[in-house]
Amino acid sequence: MVVSFSISLLGFLILKHEIHEFFFNFGLNTSIFNFIMYFLVSVVLIVTHFTFETPTIVWSFYFFLIIIARFLPHLARSLFETEIQNESLNFLDKIILGVSAGIALRSSMDKSLEDMTGWRRRQFHDLIRTVNLGQNVSKIVSPTLKNLAEELLFVQSSQVKTLEQLQKLRRNIKLRLDLRHRSRQVALNMNVQAGFLIFVFFGVSFFSYSNYETKLFLKYLLPATIWFSFGCLGLFYLQRNHKWKI
Repeated sequence: MVVSFSISLLGFLILKHEIHEFFFNFGLNTSIFNFIMYFLVSVVLIVTHFTFETPTIVWSFYFFLIIIARFLPHLARSLFETEIQNESLNFLDKIILGVSAGIALRSSMDKSLEDMTGWRRRQFHDLIRTVNLGQNVSKIVSPTLKNLAEELLFVQSSQVKTLEQLQKLRRNIKLRLDLRHRSRQVALNMNVQAGFLIFVFFGVSFFSYSNYETKLFLKYLLPATIWFSFGCLGLFYLQRNHKWKI
């Protein structure tokens, strides 16, 4: 019982640290963090109660949860990246509006942060701090914000036609987002069509295998399966390597 409880307590502390880092880095609501902590305490008590005679199961359970917690930030960043891309346009719009009104670039960036909340505010706060201090952008995890920080650093250092450079930067980002949206739509349509064809092909193959002789199946359907597989691979290759023209 003591061993299982010690393992559960250690697992709880590690999970608390990982989840706290996740919430801090993304600027998420602390009330949700507190709710998760209460839930984890309940999990610790339940697991300890039912597995007090098998410490190995307790180790395996918490090892699995810790691995999930370690990969949670990477999953969240990939899910949040689209939101960051869209928010970057609003961010630039506010900066352009401020610069147009005669406000300095740094002040415009600080002012654009006022309406943001939650994890968005945290991400763009790190970007503004990097630009204002002239720090290395490698510390920024988001690829979108990293590129944006590099462009803003260049605009800030040049101090020439700041407004025109910001407007050009916004047009380029909008163009990239439109192309990505367009490519995702085409990829989705291709995947749906490929999935439907695969479903129909396997349905016909199963019907043929069930109702015809094995010799006929091997003579006609097996080569068809090979060619169909090559066709699917070619479709996926074209999808991944298609180049959009601007």
